[in-house]
Amino acid sequence: MLSFLKDRIDYVFGRGKHSIFVPVMDGALKPNEFLDSIKIIHKQEDVDNLTLNKGTTFFSAKSSVFSISSAKKAKKVITFSNEITAMAVNASGSKLAVALDDDNIIILILKTLKEAFRFQEKCVTSMCFNNEALIYTTGSQKFLAAQWQHDLLSNGCSGTVCINELNGSNKRVLIKELSWPTGITFTGKTTFCISESWMHRISFHKLSDDQSSASRLDKEISKLPAYPGKSFFNSSNEELLVCFFAPRNQLVEFILTEEEYKTRMMAEIDPSLWVAPTYRSGKHIREPLQQSGIKTMGYLKPWAPAFSYGLVVRFDKDLKALASYHSRTSGNFHGTTSVIVDNSQNILVTSRGDGKLGGWK
Repeated sequence: MLSFLKDRIDYVFGRGKHSIFVPVMDGALKPNEFLDSIKIIHKQEDVDNLTLNKGTTFFSAKSSVFSISSAKKAKKVITFSNEITAMAVNASGSKLAVALDDDNIIILILKTLKEAFRFQEKCVTSMCFNNEALIYTTGSQKFLAAQWQHDLLSNGCSGTVCINELNGSNKRVLIKELSWPTGITFTGKTTFCISESWMHRISFHKLSDDQSSASRLDKEISKLPAYPGKSFFNSSNEELLVCFFAPRNQLVEFILTEEEYKTRMMAEIDPSLWVAPTYRSGKHIREPLQQSGIKTMGYLKPWAPAFSYGLVVRFDKDLKALASYHSRTSGNFHGTTSVIVDNSQNILVTSRGDGKLGGWK
């Protein structure tokens, strides 16, 4: 009874889960235009899923896997019949795991590119190997990976973290009821973090010795100003790099509380024109527009409210933000979906919204 009354009071005053407040970007997250000026290594539509294998970097674009080494040009490795949603390479560099949007996860022998194992899983959003087991996140039990806007507007919380030993045994669900987990990274031998996009946080967990369960640790990065996605742990300096694929917007936060409006919008309007975050906005004349986002004298203010953005943040081992790299509303490097640090300590980032792979030292 008390919890119900508290919820109703929070609803009236716009507090707690009913708040539409968006944290400001300040301090280490102060906006800049760094990502707009980095070196562009490769251009490809829907570039995503950066994965490191010793001296070689793999990434995906639609249904193809590409590789790039040093300063050489990217080359196509293999093409599948469906779009790729996630990738991972094991520690020895012998296997490449590829998740497709037709619910298949395929394990390839990297040397020959022959299929070694295959199993089915819906809506895989990120993957990583732990020893020879594959640990992965699923965003939703209801929607496809490409339908992340649908899940956000439906207040989805059916995401999971699962493990598959890749030996024919059944998968095990380690964590469930997550709000669109889109990134999983091991920060220690048995410790890993998950990006929970719709909860605007990065939570930390510990895997049991027999890999049968996971327990939540008492630390997290919360109240983030954007939706966290894939991450990378740089073991050389114990820093965690996190990509944010879209910004939070106060108008969107308000609409998330309006059930009737959301229902009608999703039923009657094309998804590309929804009032929702996206990898790249400003492409269509009929897109929703806030008054402060109108171009004046042919110029779009960089501080205008945005439905798309580019953001990468570096956190230290104490989870304190050290630095951030932005592409603001008027920028050209939006929809930052994946990040890695290569063997030369170059930071590589994909801009899915603008179809670019960029990097800096």
